Amino acid sequence: MIRLQQVSKRFGPVTALDGMTWQAPAGQVTCVLGPNGAGKTTAVEVAEGLLRPDSGEVEGLGRQPWRACPEHRARVGVMLQDGGLPQAVPALRLLRHLARLYTAPADVEEL
Repeated sequence: MIRLQQVSKRFGPVTALDGMTWQAPAGQVTCVLGPNGAGKTTAVEVAEGLLRPDSGEVEGLGRQPWRACPEHRARVGVMLQDGGLPQAVPALRLLRHLARLYTAPADVEEL
């Protein structure tokens, strides 16, 4: 289960999430819909631990995603509309994030 409670995220002067609250219950398929610029991608990136919120609470399977161990993070999957990697995330940051999904990852700096 994923839960966001009063989550806010800003990028400079732009507020992407402003007190967003929603949850995806265990055992159900959840679809996040909204117009361009509504904060859907930011909300999913916060829920999976790629971004940290500026405020609010985020919980995935009972833990904060960015503090969870690799075994826990390996249990979480996200299917984005385009099915690819996030385009707005710097490559090194994305590699570090993906490496955290594995118990014995390749050395990111060496890659």
